[in-house]
Amino acid sequence: MQTIRALCILSLLLSTSFAISLHTDGESGMAKWIIMYYLCGDSHLANETGLLLENLSRIGSSRYVRIVVMLDNREKHDTKLCYIDTDGEIRILNDLVGWPDEVDTGDVNTLLMFCRNSMRLFPAERTALIVFSAGGAGWQLFSLYDEKTGHSPTLPQFADAMRQLTDDGKRKIDVLYTPCITGMVEVAYELSPYVRYLVTTEEHTPDGPKHVERFYRAVEILKNNPNMSAEDFSKLAPLLHRPCRFSFYRENIVTRILDLLPCPSLHRVTMLSTYSAINLSRVRDLVESIDDLSSWLLLHRYDKETMRAVKLARKAVREYGKAYPKRLPYIIYRFIPLDIFAFDCYIDLYNFVDLLERNAKNGFIKSLCEKVKINLNESVILNSCMPGDPSYGLSIYFPSSRSMYNHYIFGGKIPCKYEEIRFSREFKWDDFLRSYLGIEE
Repeated sequence: MQTIRALCILSLLLSTSFAISLHTDGESGMAKWIIMYYLCGDSHLANETGLLLENLSRIGSSRYVRIVVMLDNREKHDTKLCYIDTDGEIRILNDLVGWPDEVDTGDVNTLLMFCRNSMRLFPAERTALIVFSAGGAGWQLFSLYDEKTGHSPTLPQFADAMRQLTDDGKRKIDVLYTPCITGMVEVAYELSPYVRYLVTTEEHTPDGPKHVERFYRAVEILKNNPNMSAEDFSKLAPLLHRPCRFSFYRENIVTRILDLLPCPSLHRVTMLSTYSAINLSRVRDLVESIDDLSSWLLLHRYDKETMRAVKLARKAVREYGKAYPKRLPYIIYRFIPLDIFAFDCYIDLYNFVDLLERNAKNGFIKSLCEKVKINLNESVILNSCMPGDPSYGLSIYFPSSRSMYNHYIFGGKIPCKYEEIRFSREFKWDDFLRSYLGIEE
């Protein structure tokens, strides 16, 4: 007991001594913003973390905007907890706060301790948490990827960490940046009690400078406009986003020949980047309108005309997640990354209900589709995509076939089943999916 008390006193003294040191360069007191970067660099993003840190150093903190970074790369004992000071110097805080030189970024406790320490050392009126991680998986996993362990928290586990961090939502995170393909209704609803605004993407994001810049350009503007509201800050990243077409897979002789055929399913997978800002306070109305539509579709599950309209809409809708294969081993898919073999279970919500509205004969179903579109437009406060791309800011789970239901995007046993997430437990979309796909209880 005495040892624990001594450690608590030591921690308080260290925190106090660091706070005193901040007084010497004019950075003391309550800031307007704290920007917390959680960099999961123990992955193929290791080189990108250096580029991101270089740009954050160039930007630097100010009296009103404080930048704190937790970085873990591929080398052993290379974990750093950093403060980017007003001169752009990277001040290592490991010894000051007793932070270890090696962590598992995939352990949600690591994220919790980083945020708690940062918010205690650098109190601010508003908070932003920026998660920089490979391996976005939609609702199936909230990627905090660490190559050493290969695991991450499930979406409910990550949401529970946000619950703890925000004292059951009493002190919400103002802005949260999430990894790729997490711009989903399911993710937005799970996090809505604890986060105000989500900065996210329905699509994968390209590697390299284009990927890195979306994590710092908005902060550079915020530093010069520290009185910016959380909503305006969340809009900056989509506003600055430059949509592009890209592919993770190089052409080869096979794909080059197949791309010439008039059969899109045999073409090489390419992606169109997206970016959106979501007001999570409006998501409740959106999911309730989805629930109304789901209930009506369930009521008409034996009506051939209605189910045909659903089928036609699902067939034509915009899909995401195609960097990953459906069934093929990834080592094979990387050489024949054809659309027919790609994961295809995440679809654009607006595009789907718009297509359903056009195909449906039932007037009430049409009106329910229109209601979903209105609520989605109110939830998505800014969206950026390529011209002509039917991506509207939020996707939803709709497996392409019965066999793909609860199929883990990375293969193997799924860590969290669809029926276990909050959206599925509380609303009837999952009931509709099961009925439509012919999945028995």
